Amino acid sequence: MPELPEVETIRRTLEPLVVNQKITAVEILDRACVGFPDPQSFQQRLACQRVAGLERRGKYLIWELTRQPQPSGLVLVVHLRMTGRLVYKRADDPPDRYRRLVLRLENGDLVEYADLRRFGRLWLLSNDQEYAAAIKETASSSLETIGDGGPKGLWGLGPEPLAEGFSASYLQARCAGRRATIKSLLLDQEQIAGVGSIYADEALFRAGIHPARPAGTLDESEIGRLVDSLKAVLAEAIAHRGTTFSDYRDGRGQRGAFYDRLSVYGREGKPCPRCGSIISRGRAGGRSYRFCPQCQK
Repeated sequence: MPELPEVETIRRTLEPLVVNQKITAVEILDRACVGFPDPQSFQQRLACQRVAGLERRGKYLIWELTRQPQPSGLVLVVHLRMTGRLVYKRADDPPDRYRRLVLRLENGDLVEYADLRRFGRLWLLSNDQEYAAAIKETASSSLETIGDGGPKGLWGLGPEPLAEGFSASYLQARCAGRRATIKSLLLDQEQIAGVGSIYADEALFRAGIHPARPAGTLDESEIGRLVDSLKAVLAEAIAHRGTTFSDYRDGRGQRGAFYDRLSVYGREGKPCPRCGSIISRGRAGGRSYRFCPQCQK
């Protein structure tokens, strides 16, 4: 699943290409990719909107829209899930074989949403706070079927790990008294937004902390190292345009370059880059993890 660095890279690569462009037409090839509203309303309301900006919150990409000359109060929210892609293309570029939806732009180009496993979703929501609150409280079937990755997940996200609000004191308060593993806590989107398995494993390796440690057992110095390590690995991954194993591509269709810089994730059975011990894989609390048995305690 694309994590914070991948979604941020998509945002940065798409932003200069789509901001101030008008969406002239919406083609829905797979109705299942539209989470809200119904596909017909989604198509009608999104057409003729102009892209005012691209933002990211956790693993969500948020398109701010405006219908000139007045703001429309709409936002297009995209969650790529495991295999979703958003790629800018020329009109004559060949379509992805898993193309699900197309946004046609006024300059003749397009943004293609493709998804092999069909888990990703797009929602067209009102930017009005009262409407957002109503969506949060609504138990309509169209929202409930989306599950934890749906738009309701936006409302409960924790702080961004690269923001000033994410600090050692914040994480220490969240860890206090917890029996859940530190890996599980890092993956909890209500505690920290945007972190997934790749960067949790990498940050824990850099901090020298075993992923299966109960979060409440970490002392102040360990938590400080973990916060610094998490911020560093996320920043480095963004600088290298994310990590591609198979499906992820940025907004221009390019692979991420951080794969060769991974220390433990996906390297089971290989030597630790720090001490030479063999990287192992474990499972605790329903979560798998990769670690060095010598460097991480």
